[in-house]
Amino acid sequence: MTPHVVKKPVAEVVQLFGNAQQLFGIVSVPPGGASASPYALILLNSGLVYRTGPYRGYVELARRVADSGTLVLRMDHVGVGDGPAPDPRVQRMEQVRAEASAAMDHLTKVYGIKRFILGGICYGALESHKVALGDMRVEALVMLDAYAYRTPIFYRQVLLRKVLQPSGWPSLLGRLAEGLRERLAGPPSAAAATEADAYFTDWPDEQQARAELSLLVGRGVRSLFVYTGGWSDFVDERQFDEMFPNLRGRGVRVQFLPEADHTYFLTEHREAMIRAVVDFAHGLATDAL
Repeated sequence: MTPHVVKKPVAEVVQLFGNAQQLFGIVSVPPGGASASPYALILLNSGLVYRTGPYRGYVELARRVADSGTLVLRMDHVGVGDGPAPDPRVQRMEQVRAEASAAMDHLTKVYGIKRFILGGICYGALESHKVALGDMRVEALVMLDAYAYRTPIFYRQVLLRKVLQPSGWPSLLGRLAEGLRERLAGPPSAAAATEADAYFTDWPDEQQARAELSLLVGRGVRSLFVYTGGWSDFVDERQFDEMFPNLRGRGVRVQFLPEADHTYFLTEHREAMIRAVVDFAHGLATDAL
């Protein structure tokens, strides 16, 4: 008779790190106390949401990825959760880069891991991308609702939906008229910028994002892009190839969850995202063996 084997649970350990021990995070350690993968995943804050992520999604994600064999750190960085206060003398992104670097240094010192996956939702994806550009230790990215730019397929989808719904025709005409007025008026003044526009001032334009992603792909960085239907202007998985031609398949995976909202409020949608990330991390580990 084969004895029943009880699998050890994922352990979670509080971590203080950085030059002055000013940084705080939670490490999810794979069962048995050692990572079966040469990688560690570091999750960066989603906007102003602290290390648990929206609806504790980062907690579930970290535990599941760790259970599959990859160590995970959920950390708070500058101005979020238990992260340090912003230094007015330093640009915020420079602080994020320094803190992500300190996290990698710490995981190398304590766990011996020297290869890293960075990721997060929305602004966490943007910051992961920016850190990766300057740190060769980042070998993979998990980009959850990252860059979305309007392409021909976006306009076709939006126009088709409006045409098929007569109740939306007045709104469509209004949007077309507004678009025409904006073109005739030229670029908006700084005073006219909306709060949303101000929040996303750090996001690169399409050409810059394309160039930087191509640079990372050329360096061998692998990426998982997961988009939800509740996010920005992303409406169709094929839109990715219009935004970033010739990237998919070169270490780049794309998955579109059209029914999911941006924060993965429903369990089934969060589960689909988690499965995608677990499979991606497992694939990295398998390929590294």
